[in-house]
Amino acid sequence: MKNKIAALLAVIALAGCTNDDKPAFDFAQKEVKASLTNGDATDFKDMKLVRVVKFEDKTSKGVVCGAASNPSQYTGYKGFAICYKTAFSPVSRELYYSVTDKIIPGQDYETLNAICK
Repeated sequence: MKNKIAALLAVIALAGCTNDDKPAFDFAQKEVKASLTNGDATDFKDMKLVRVVKFEDKTSKGVVCGAASNPSQYTGYKGFAICYKTAFSPVSRELYYSVTDKIIPGQDYETLNAICK
């Protein structure tokens, strides 16, 4: 019974994510891990994409919000927000992400709540 409940929760959690969101989530996780000591041990939850603006040239601006837990720095999950923009590489013509601002876990809860709630 527990396995069925766990599987149902996993399906529900994944249903909110689209394939378009995954590159943004991967980028945000990479940025959070790079900002923390022992970032490879970081766990993530409650990832969501908010305030997304998509332009005609297929570039975008948005914010990835979520919570991260890093056992080497603190206990429990702490919220974060990664503000990003996308652009096309002039050389490869591939889309790439860059950070416009970021609130790493445990940094600024007032601004984080204003952006992500």
